[in-house]
Amino acid sequence: MFRLDWYDLSQEEIQEYREKIEYYNKLLQLDYSLRNLSILKDFKEANERDYQENWLNNSDFQNDLRKWKNGDKPGFFESLFNDLFGK
Repeated sequence: MFRLDWYDLSQEEIQEYREKIEYYNKLLQLDYSLRNLSILKDFKEANERDYQENWLNNSDFQNDLRKWKNGDKPGFFESLFNDLFGK
């Protein structure tokens, strides 16, 4: 904005330039926001694919989850022992 002071402009012309600058700033912010949304959408889709491939379609994980839901839940120390030394 300080560069406008270098020119011999009327207040109306200065106001026009300010409005144009504000308009372009809003467009830049919108473009930046849309790019961020696009990045977030890509991130979400990648995580959904990863979850689908690695967890939902993993039969070992699903079996362990089913056992856990059915009450076959080892205690903390038993679980720790099993993790450290195998079952």
